[in-house]
Amino acid sequence: MNWEQQVEDPELAKEFRMITFDLRGHGMSDKPEEAGYYRDSKRWAGDVAAIIENLDLVDPVLVASSMGGRVVGDYVAYYGEAGIGGLMFVGAILMDDAARWFGPATKHLVPMTSADLGTAIDATKHFIDSFFVNAPSEDEVRTLIAYNMMTPRHVRKALLGREADYERHWRELTVPVLLFHGVEDQVIELGMSESAAELIEHAQTSYIDGIGHLPFLEVPERFNTKLAEFVRKVGED
Repeated sequence: MNWEQQVEDPELAKEFRMITFDLRGHGMSDKPEEAGYYRDSKRWAGDVAAIIENLDLVDPVLVASSMGGRVVGDYVAYYGEAGIGGLMFVGAILMDDAARWFGPATKHLVPMTSADLGTAIDATKHFIDSFFVNAPSEDEVRTLIAYNMMTPRHVRKALLGREADYERHWRELTVPVLLFHGVEDQVIELGMSESAAELIEHAQTSYIDGIGHLPFLEVPERFNTKLAEFVRKVGED
């Protein structure tokens, strides 16, 4: 659901092939009970590799938001950058010691794992409310809550315990990279992208004032323009 404003944009659709998928444990994807299915980086890497292989994608640009930064990090750690055209990170988790840049909204993550459904729903609502500087419509918020509640408690708990080892791989990247971040992000603070930019010296940066955690929903036209510019440039290189 998060990428509707991109995949349904007629101008983007006219020029690019866009593919989205639900991460394991999320949306319509399988949600096995065992925590190991969510803590094993190789599994996440394999999910991305399977999509690239089975859809015969050639040098795709991977676009990752929030936790998606870790999934792309898993892929690069196990498969390298061969076969990737470029990487665009949007308010993404990129650093090994990520908690240093967790914003105030992350206080809701533990209550979101509550066995009490009412508590979990309430925490999820507060978490989603924190995504935006300019609040979307009530219908959009309800849809976001419903989608997030499709991620069950056992998945949420397992994800909180996942280790990271990405920084050494970021330093070795040579493909084009764009770090896109809302300055007012209350989930992943801007310092995450700023620190990643120090590791990825050739990375482009785009930091947008007055925007929160999900710029592709909050300012889709501005985001789509930047996305298209970046992908075109990757295609030219």
